[in-house]
Amino acid sequence: MTFMTKRYQQIDTLRFISILFIIMYHYQKFRYSGGFLGVNIFLVISGILLGIKLEKKYFNGEEVTLFYNLKRTIQKLIPPVLFVIGLLSAVLLFFRHEFLTNWFMQTFSTVFFFNNWYQISQGASYFAEIIQPSLLTHLWYLSLYVQSIIIIQLLFKFVRPLFSRRHYFGYTLIGLSLLSLLAMVLLFEPGSDPTRVYYGTDTRLFSMLLGAGLVCINPLYRSTHGKDEIRPLLLQGGLLAIVVVMLFMIEDSSTFTYWGGMYLFDIVTALAVLSLLYYDTMIQRVLSFRATTILGRLSYPMYLWYYPVYIGLYNHAGQLPAFFLHIPVQLAIILGLSVGTYFLFDKKLGIVKFPPFTSLSLTTLKEDWLHASARRKITLSSYASLLLFFLISLGVSAMQSDEVAAGLEATYTQRHEDLLEQNQQRATTSEPTEEPEEAEEAQEPEHIYTAENVEVTFFGDSTVLSGSEQFYDRFPLATVYGEVGLQLYNAMPQLNAMRQSGQLHDIIVFSLGANGGFSNDHLEQLINQLDDDTKIFLLTTHVSRPWAADVNAQFRQMAETHDNIYLMDWANNFSYEGYLYEPDGIHLNYDGISVWIDFIESQLLDTLNNGRVDNNSNA
Repeated sequence: MTFMTKRYQQIDTLRFISILFIIMYHYQKFRYSGGFLGVNIFLVISGILLGIKLEKKYFNGEEVTLFYNLKRTIQKLIPPVLFVIGLLSAVLLFFRHEFLTNWFMQTFSTVFFFNNWYQISQGASYFAEIIQPSLLTHLWYLSLYVQSIIIIQLLFKFVRPLFSRRHYFGYTLIGLSLLSLLAMVLLFEPGSDPTRVYYGTDTRLFSMLLGAGLVCINPLYRSTHGKDEIRPLLLQGGLLAIVVVMLFMIEDSSTFTYWGGMYLFDIVTALAVLSLLYYDTMIQRVLSFRATTILGRLSYPMYLWYYPVYIGLYNHAGQLPAFFLHIPVQLAIILGLSVGTYFLFDKKLGIVKFPPFTSLSLTTLKEDWLHASARRKITLSSYASLLLFFLISLGVSAMQSDEVAAGLEATYTQRHEDLLEQNQQRATTSEPTEEPEEAEEAQEPEHIYTAENVEVTFFGDSTVLSGSEQFYDRFPLATVYGEVGLQLYNAMPQLNAMRQSGQLHDIIVFSLGANGGFSNDHLEQLINQLDDDTKIFLLTTHVSRPWAADVNAQFRQMAETHDNIYLMDWANNFSYEGYLYEPDGIHLNYDGISVWIDFIESQLLDTLNNGRVDNNSNA
């Protein structure tokens, strides 16, 4: 028997499907809640393929050299990364230099594969909305990938020879993967941001260890199963179905995800990949379709480009034509950039040689230039231009301060903590008032709602958080809850906690939808969580995002079909004046918040006192 050596075309298709889930997780998290696990699929596949290569060398009696194949892996990874960084440097210099904040450390940590730990040290979050995101945030994965390769190759070099039987070593790798899982369980704090355990090598190593370990327990030989395809077909179909379901169901903030759910997903994924490599079935042949395998080879450049395109376009959507905000258009841009990058650096095509020179000495460089062909001179000039743009970008970055973004982040964090403490104090000190018995018999005068006497809950994202002080000044009997990056579909646990602690009034104003869309089922679940007699006000969102129209349409439909739900059409009345914004161009400043709260007060009191909302009033 011999190990399988052909290229695994079905794996290329899996890679393409994985990168699509990763991309759609960012664009429509409410629909693809588990899309972030596409990274796990990449890691599991890499562990399996690395295990096959290393075990094959050991099986054939070859010496497993230290860092076997690592140089070739890095040479494959680095050129496209440098190209993306150089091109981004040029674009940011001319159009969006605010993204160059901390550009040196972002790029340096990426190129030398410690970006994941750099982001951890900076307290960065992969999951929360932040004021000034980095265009290279997603490259934490490359660092984790290379770190995991190094660790597994060290294990094959020094630990594998201690075992006479390969499956004992496989069990050892799986045992180590369980230790990595244990680290994730111990370090994850339910309800907190999971970035530390999501980025950390110690807590994420289990994905590649599982793949390599299972290969050692049952190494891949060429299939000899003949025409018996039914059972393998059912096995592959069942495993892939579980993987797909988990990609739609698992959530990035769920305790289950980090207390074993991610590990379970990796086990199922590893078994599915192994079955696709081992059994020749109809599913394997479908996944080996040439068109999808070609797209699968674009998965790496697609991964490099998707996040800069997503962040770059969405963070400045207000200054762009609406055409660029459509998801299919952005996907086409990502694909176009990926195709170009692939053709430039693919080894077989050989369009761009890397490195572009044999020596850095001036004499050698001069000789290269003098004897170079026209095509070669274009290549060298392009490298020099990108290098120049990168060096200039570092200079601009050094002169640039991140105090504005850091100050806003610190302000929002402190406001959120103060708000929680203030709400707790108000809940514990407030006492219910008892009406005298005579009042039941006396005819009460008609109650007129004012900002001073209305008991209302304001619930939403960073805009509500920004206006918390003004809300309390304007509505002294109110309860206010705001959280940066809060989305409707993950707001229900907090809403339920507020109800249990007595912080939820019978009148609620929701400001949700600026950070992402949601399904109609999510909106129904939110409404059903409240009492039937609760008066609910839904504020439309004015953000220039592709989901905004859908969000506002769902709010409008909900108000039309429920007697206790009212629409506050802020989006239709909002004035897009620059003086209302913070320097980031996204959040409302103090004056903007005042205009916003004026609108809310007018709409709220008009509805409570007159039974209607005048959505044609100007803000």
